[in-house]
Amino acid sequence: MKTPLALILDEGRKAGLPLEYDAAANPTVTGIAPLQGCGPGDLVFLDHKDYLDCVLARAPSVVVTSPRFREALAGVAAVTAVVFTPNVSLAHAWIKQRHAGRDFDAAGWDGPIHPSAVVHPSAVIDPSARVEPNAVVGRNTRIGARCRIMAGAVIEHDVTIGDDSIVHPRALVGYGCQLGSEVVIGPGSVIGSEGFGFAQDAARRSHTIPQ
Repeated sequence: MKTPLALILDEGRKAGLPLEYDAAANPTVTGIAPLQGCGPGDLVFLDHKDYLDCVLARAPSVVVTSPRFREALAGVAAVTAVVFTPNVSLAHAWIKQRHAGRDFDAAGWDGPIHPSAVVHPSAVIDPSARVEPNAVVGRNTRIGARCRIMAGAVIEHDVTIGDDSIVHPRALVGYGCQLGSEVVIGPGSVIGSEGFGFAQDAARRSHTIPQ
């Protein structure tokens, strides 16, 4: 990562982030780091006074922080660019997603559908989607644009998955489920499994209630 601070600020403001930075310096950010291990070149996020000493001692190139630390950080401007925002957590989420998020293509699998994946002929998969090794995609399933079905995931029949969704490894999406856009299913998750509904007859035998 070698990104000028000015570019990060410009993109963030265009996305609606309230970012205040008045200095002329435009350091190049080479990484986004935790406060305890940061150093020159790093961009960090400060939202708690307990970590203020880390910024003062370790001199990262950029700190994104709350206006309540304006006075405490007044003396670091010579080595650290200070960006103020009323919502540090939101800035953290947006900047890290944009500039340090996971690169799913780094896995390097053949695609868009890996040869080892099992895909029912009736499934409709957008050409921009990716289906990784050993995934299973069932009958009449529809997978939207830019989705990623990761290794070993199972998508049962008659499932709909909206655009820009990710199903992580070994997750299961049960039959008939409908997922919207930008949904993230974590590794090993089960969506749409049977519940624990039972009915008992006079002999106290349990009978499953399909769900």
